[in-house]
Amino acid sequence: MPSTNKSHSGSISLKDIITEEVDGIVWIDEQGLKKGGLLYQEMDYLFDQLLTQHLDNNADSSPTMLIHKNFDHPLFLIFVKNESELQKFSKAIPSTFRHKKAVVLSKNPSKDTQALKKVLTDWSFTAFDLNKI
Repeated sequence: MPSTNKSHSGSISLKDIITEEVDGIVWIDEQGLKKGGLLYQEMDYLFDQLLTQHLDNNADSSPTMLIHKNFDHPLFLIFVKNESELQKFSKAIPSTFRHKKAVVLSKNPSKDTQALKKVLTDWSFTAFDLNKI
């Protein structure tokens, strides 16, 4: 199945976009992963506070990959600061995910989604602009 790239802007909530068909979340923010803010709180809740545990135990938060269950199926979170980390880290995504669908959260969603497509050619992505969240 060819990959797709859908972009969305405006206010979003993870509970609205993370359905049982989504296998993962790719979160890209050059400012680094920091506690606080609505998006962080929702992500931490979705991953049963694994994000906070990770930050409490690791001084450098990037890159980060967590795998948890959502709708009784694996759900991954990749957090990176830039395209270079994204290119390296996206190769670690197992090819065994069911739907091969991921959500991209980025300040430059079009560019970052294109970078992902180069590595994960059979995945589809739905992108959200962090500048508009």
